[in-house]
Amino acid sequence: IDLSEETSERIPVATRPLIIEQQVLVGNKKLLDSTRRGYMSYDDIRSLPFVVYLPNGKAEKLWCRKMFGRIPVKLDIVFSCQNLHAMIKGVKEGLGLGLIPRYLITHELKTGKLIQIKTKKPDYENVIGLAQSPDRTPALSEKLFIELLSNDLKARGKYL
Repeated sequence: IDLSEETSERIPVATRPLIIEQQVLVGNKKLLDSTRRGYMSYDDIRSLPFVVYLPNGKAEKLWCRKMFGRIPVKLDIVFSCQNLHAMIKGVKEGLGLGLIPRYLITHELKTGKLIQIKTKKPDYENVIGLAQSPDRTPALSEKLFIELLSNDLKARGKYL
């Protein structure tokens, strides 16, 4: 599950963080003309269109809260789909800004096909982990699977 602050407060589960996923807000060159490159303000970002994963733009609103301490009441959401590769394509085509895991767009950032929106704060980090009922003891097979998954993630350098 996505272990956002709001999720862990609302759901009565025992959680175990596994991965820190850096998410970056990006746009293409056309959308982010030379006047909009570099550091951007809350008002600059709020005025641009968005390509989002969830129809309500919740992740993007949480990003704004983390970066600016404010949540936009309304975002200009032009495209919503629960497919990161489709979101990346939409951002590349200039539909809007997108909040994308960095590891999926490393090449595009290096080549300049996508441009990261910078703020004065460090990159947004999303914690992903395992959840389980606090009243239930995991079976041996679950414990082995979690250990295997944890060791694999640790070997890849993505483990908490």
